[in-house]
Amino acid sequence: MAKTEFHKMDYSGDYLEVGATHNWWLTHSDYTRVNLISVQVNVSAHPWVFLPHYYSLIPSELSVENVRSRVTENGLVMYFRVKNTGPNPVAYYGVGISFIDE
Repeated sequence: MAKTEFHKMDYSGDYLEVGATHNWWLTHSDYTRVNLISVQVNVSAHPWVFLPHYYSLIPSELSVENVRSRVTENGLVMYFRVKNTGPNPVAYYGVGISFIDE
């Protein structure tokens, strides 16, 4: 049976303007629970929507690009980029990362 480990991070701050990117990195020191040979990594980013029944929804879209990893003496480091590919700036978004070991 597959084992899944999930991490969630949030961004809030200056607007991520249309076409702009944020660079992220993630370290994980306890990879003894994850088989790196057969692991699948999924990264997603999504804009937050607050109280949609009070505010009109603002069209927004994010993409995750340039996902890569590096093994160091301290463990695995993952790098990726979140890009605003939508028509409006985004001030808040979430990033989800899943490690799926089959």
